[in-house]
Amino acid sequence: MKDPTTEQAHQRSRLGFTRETNILRTKHSPKPTSGSRGVSLEIRNDVLQYANQFTVAAASRKFNVNASSIYRWIIRMDPLQMSGNKSRVILTGLDQFLLIMCIYLHPRSKADQQAAFILANGGGEAYSSRQDICRRLKELVGVTRKVCSLESFQAFTPRNLLRARLFFTEGPRIGVRGIPRFKLTDTDEAKFSLVKIESKRGVSFSTQRLRDAGFYKKGASSVNLIMTVEPGNPMIPDHQIGSLMNPRKWWKITVENTNQYVFSEYVDYVLSDIENNPLPGGFDRLRYLMWDNLSAHLTPLVTLPLLSFATLHLISGLCH
Repeated sequence: MKDPTTEQAHQRSRLGFTRETNILRTKHSPKPTSGSRGVSLEIRNDVLQYANQFTVAAASRKFNVNASSIYRWIIRMDPLQMSGNKSRVILTGLDQFLLIMCIYLHPRSKADQQAAFILANGGGEAYSSRQDICRRLKELVGVTRKVCSLESFQAFTPRNLLRARLFFTEGPRIGVRGIPRFKLTDTDEAKFSLVKIESKRGVSFSTQRLRDAGFYKKGASSVNLIMTVEPGNPMIPDHQIGSLMNPRKWWKITVENTNQYVFSEYVDYVLSDIENNPLPGGFDRLRYLMWDNLSAHLTPLVTLPLLSFATLHLISGLCH
């Protein structure tokens, strides 16, 4: 009775799917006399140089090396891995290609998800254990596990990638130059999803940064944080509020989405606190507010009430 594993290996070999067994060794011991097999590359090079200068038989006698080994080194000097003449039948050929495509498209996918991806795209039979995929990923050269950086979907668009490059390469935006830092007040918001806990690790190629789109789906359960900070005034003593060591911060945590009504109410809270609790020395007589170009930040409901604060000026359209 034929071995089904051997027959499957022969079928895949005829189709060109079996992995090649003649693979160069990544680690070659330079001391074969210590118990390891093979002769170091340095000794092989010396033997071949002596054989070219004299004869193969003379080199065999001088270095105590079999003549057949010298003839083999003339054809191929680099040693190969000792695979035991067993061809691999799991995750080779098309299955290996689909595995690479899965980790390229879904870098944080689990072993079960990778197996499902292979089957759904015309791959081979289902694998009995997760260890098969994990072991194969370890064997693939250039594939490694690393920490993943999560970003929003829009961060990958060409327009936003260009804007990010321009921001880090160009100088300060018009309107900030000549204004002391302690007069600037920065406002921004962040969203924390409560629907899905993201994995921080994934599989990627060793020469590439691992990044993936985070879960920022609109309408999902989330907590929104709106926060305003100031850099601090160097002319105020460190033990007082508003100094470099103790700058003022304002924040609001809500489960509502950051729309114009929520943001307008928050801005009114910040301005009222500055007006009712000004810093000593008159440093709050002139204050500049900054936020990005989110549509909720630029509505009349937000900008018009600022006109009633004669001592405050609004800088809109500044991108972080």
